[in-house]
Amino acid sequence: MSPATLYLVKQVESAIRAHLDDVVGVEGVTAGQYTAMTAVQRHPGITVTELARVSFVRPQTMTQMVASLEESGLLARGEANGRRSRTVALTERGSGILGRLVPPVTELEERMLADFSATARTEIRGALTAMRSALEAARPPE
Repeated sequence: MSPATLYLVKQVESAIRAHLDDVVGVEGVTAGQYTAMTAVQRHPGITVTELARVSFVRPQTMTQMVASLEESGLLARGEANGRRSRTVALTERGSGILGRLVPPVTELEERMLADFSATARTEIRGALTAMRSALEAARPPE
């Protein structure tokens, strides 16, 4: 049996990323940067290593992204949190960009889910969450 579901999920992810790049590019950020910034917003006091984990990228990749966002004035590094890892936080400018992006990103999600009922949307989110959890549980600790 071929990995048809994996292939479809990757196709959806690629389509989302292309559209998201268009939407967030208006504010001068990429889809990856936007995703990292939203993770920082959702997880106050997060470290670069934790940010990499929740963003599903390597720590080295996230370190480079954080440096770029910091250089652009969208993120700032905070104090070390006891493990020699410094936290990252949104700057006022970064928060402003995320705030302006809420309507167009919401519109993109609505377009993607337009043909689905409220019940189907809930089921889709539940299925995707369960898939993510299953894969996270199977992943060896870093």
